[in-house]
Amino acid sequence: MNNDLVSLIVPPSRANAIGLPITMLNLGSYLKSVGINCEIIDVKIDYLQKHFSKEGVENTIIEKLEKNKPKIIGMSCFTTELDEITKLAERIKKTYNPTIIVGGIHATLLPEEIIFKDSPFDIAVIGEGEITIAELSKLILKNESTKDVDGIAYLENNTMKRTAERALIANLDDLPLLDWSMVDMDYYLRPNLGIIRYMPLSGVGIFTGRGCPFSCSYCANKNLWKRKVRFRSVEKVVDEIESLIKNYKIDSFFIYDDTFTLQKERVIDFCNELNRRKINLIWGCQTRVNTVDEEMIKAMSEANCIQIEFGVESGSQKTLDSVSKGITIQQIKDAFKLSKKYNMRTFNNFMFNLVDEDEDDVKKTLNLVKELNADENSVGILTPYPGCDLYSKIKKLKKEEYILYDNAVAELKPEFKFAKHNIDLKKLLEELRSEYISAKYRTSFLKNKPYIKTILRSKRKLQYLKEYIKIFNAWILRKVLKIKS
Repeated sequence: MNNDLVSLIVPPSRANAIGLPITMLNLGSYLKSVGINCEIIDVKIDYLQKHFSKEGVENTIIEKLEKNKPKIIGMSCFTTELDEITKLAERIKKTYNPTIIVGGIHATLLPEEIIFKDSPFDIAVIGEGEITIAELSKLILKNESTKDVDGIAYLENNTMKRTAERALIANLDDLPLLDWSMVDMDYYLRPNLGIIRYMPLSGVGIFTGRGCPFSCSYCANKNLWKRKVRFRSVEKVVDEIESLIKNYKIDSFFIYDDTFTLQKERVIDFCNELNRRKINLIWGCQTRVNTVDEEMIKAMSEANCIQIEFGVESGSQKTLDSVSKGITIQQIKDAFKLSKKYNMRTFNNFMFNLVDEDEDDVKKTLNLVKELNADENSVGILTPYPGCDLYSKIKKLKKEEYILYDNAVAELKPEFKFAKHNIDLKKLLEELRSEYISAKYRTSFLKNKPYIKTILRSKRKLQYLKEYIKIFNAWILRKVLKIKS
């Protein structure tokens, strides 16, 4: 056994994911910054390959672990990944006996589903993981007890024990810049559709803060971060962007913050800092329609922000209120109008199956989608996950029932129904998605001048050409399969 190595494993189902494993990079970078030997095991395949053998990916992970035999293994999972990482952990334990630590959303919200008699997991991390896993690793590597570490759950006398709550990190600038070299950046920096969504680009996603102060009943965020929001300094964020430009020649970035535009002055400072340092990258962000105004949008546009993703959710004020969204239809219209005024692409996220939604509400949503005429649209079905307020409105699922979440954003499961109507949502979504992956939408980025300028000066022109061909072939294949069906 490698007595000083910590291996962080990305779940097998993410093998074709095009988004960087930011959680593992946060943990790994912090561990390395405090002197702990750490690696990230992140097995990758082509992101356009939708169907692949998870068992084959697991086999590769096991082979890597058998070679190095790290003393500590770290995992993170969403609810939908609990079964796969449990099976992986069981396989690992049959190979040798490391300490397996699990964190993430599911471990934080439901640690009792991680720690139980005969569980293959040894410790659950509850809450933010950087400091906790560092403290755990130092103790485990010295064969000392971990029972006094804050923010964990473990098994004692066949009963789960929880330690004191781990305080949130007060100053996010205390965390190191991410060590991007811990993953295969050649894979992640190939132009793809997942950075600024549906625009083929080479780039990365970054966080400038953590948390959200709002109370949407379909979101677990407030129960994870207690509605507290913390930000990194503008200078530290832009330092990271400059480092990515220097070391990886990125063409773009996307800000993953739940609500990037929460503090107007900070957003404008960020834009000014980008301009001051002559950072000429295109970028995008996601935010709420009620946290933007004209001065902010203008500043973002002048700093090369070319796309904003808004959570519109519904065209009915009644259904927006039913999920505590805290926005108005007029605010939605104003935000889209402002964005278009400053030539920024808009991305409309909306969904059906909101609480007490009726046929008239669906009609209002469809009408609003047409009126907004966003550059890109994403549509789904509201699905209650553990940790969100709406989850308490349904029958609590057993672990073996989490399979219900498979494809739940595309097909309404009776267990998750909140709407009053009986509209065939699967059929409606298929029709809408067929429209929104049409040539009209899938090629709209070619009309965007900042995007074209970015491609022309990029050092990855050949990669972009290959990506365009792959996207075109995939689009043609979908059309052929649709005709045959």
